[in-house]
Amino acid sequence: MNGTRIAGIVGCLASAVFLAVMVPGVEENRFTGGGAQFYTVGPTFVPYFSGALMLLFSVMLTVAPGAGGSGPAEDRTGPGRALLFMALLVAFVLGLREIGFMIAAILFLAATFACFRAGRPVLSAAIAVAAPVGIDLLLRKVLMVPLPTAPFLN
Repeated sequence: MNGTRIAGIVGCLASAVFLAVMVPGVEENRFTGGGAQFYTVGPTFVPYFSGALMLLFSVMLTVAPGAGGSGPAEDRTGPGRALLFMALLVAFVLGLREIGFMIAAILFLAATFACFRAGRPVLSAAIAVAAPVGIDLLLRKVLMVPLPTAPFLN
């Protein structure tokens, strides 16, 4: 069993816990004041959607033909790369409140591209900046989902 399959199994377990335990808690803690319903989707739409995608991608990682270690020798790196990515992801989540979504996402993508040696540095830097900006605009302006902002930017 290699790092890809281990990461897939851990992702499956984590997303299953997220979908079964954490997302229903969002609806339970929701304030249901006497006002009108303003949103067509509830507060659990985005967590359920992202959790389902995480579960789907984790299953794909686990059952992919190359996940068993049958590929070239340089692909068999053990759990080190998967653990590195999980550490970067934990740092991203912990940094959201302190430095806000935009800065944390740019740093996360830049660190991920640097650690995993993405092909073109200029293209990687452009994606590391453009993707968080696009996601921020989509969530804030279109879906009206507030994202954490850095306290020093308010």
